[in-house]
Order: sequence, then C-alpha cells, then structure tokens
Amino acid sequence: MSEEISEETSELSALEKGNLIVRESCCFLDMNENTRNILVVFGASGDLAQKKIYPTL
Repeated sequence: MSEEISEETSELSALEKGNLIVRESCCFLDMNENTRNILVVFGASGDLAQKKIYPTL
C-alpha cells in the first residue's frame, strides 16, 4: 500500500502525502452504531476550557 502511495504522490508535499495516507486508512475502519467510542481530553482544566471546550463536547 505505501509503495502505491509513494509512486502516485511523488510531486505532493509531505502534508498532502500525510493527508492521503490518513484518508486511505480511514476507509478500513468499521463504523458501526454498536461500537462504543471514548474521547479523552488532556489539559482542559482551566477557565477557558470551561467556557469554550466543554460546551463544544
């Protein structure tokens, strides 16, 4: 898989190559409604977190 990516993206920037790899790897994820997910937020303990981060979650 990585050989295919390197051949096709020889003219792309490193950021574009990384984005392509992420997009291709996401295709293999089995998204099922019965699957439980966990979101861990580190370093969100201050006043700004309370005002901005927590409401968005």
